[in-house]
Amino acid sequence: MSKPVKNMIEDSYRKLFGEVDSAVIIDICGVKANDNNTLRSSLAEREIRVTVVKNSLAKRAFADTPMQPISDLLDGPCAMVTGGQSVVEVARELIAQAKAIANLEFRGALMEGMVFGPDEIE
Repeated sequence: MSKPVKNMIEDSYRKLFGEVDSAVIIDICGVKANDNNTLRSSLAEREIRVTVVKNSLAKRAFADTPMQPISDLLDGPCAMVTGGQSVVEVARELIAQAKAIANLEFRGALMEGMVFGPDEIE
């Protein structure tokens, strides 16, 4: 990937997540395409967005922002889930969906500057 393309992606992350201070990180590897589509559409109804990110570019974009603490969770294929009225609503929706979707795993969450591990999300 060329440097100008990387810079454009990094800028889009800054715009997309610039006002965000909380998120849930999930691993959607192994989730079937139909399950993924169902997950995204049900979350979209609640104004919750799932965004697959390029880790190295996201880490650079999050430097010196409220999202910086979550950078340590960005390892391997993952997606950021943001939106809704609060990160608690996002987590509740994902927990409900994870019961029906195989291979959906939590990596962690960021809420008010605090990072929570996968076992602390519930």
